[in-house]
Amino acid sequence: MKPEKLNYAILKEVEKGNVKFTHDTYGVIEEDFIEAMRYISRNGYVKGILWADDTAYNYNLIHLTPTGEEFIKNNSILVKSYSLLKELRDWIK
Repeated sequence: MKPEKLNYAILKEVEKGNVKFTHDTYGVIEEDFIEAMRYISRNGYVKGILWADDTAYNYNLIHLTPTGEEFIKNNSILVKSYSLLKELRDWIK
């Protein structure tokens, strides 16, 4: 999974209030998941991640910031457009 998609997917789960996800949830290796968590935290999209040894070890208190909400809003249009184009491509075949 591309890092951009993983970041978006994690933020969408947080938006829904789901904090019960791991790297297995997204089918990625743990290092990619940790990097995504670092990215969304470092860029101020979320707050509430507890870190130990540069690893997100607890994110039960994770929540979106206004910046994270804006990221989802801006990128949801792209995700919808991509999905529509994919459906059209499959339909044209």
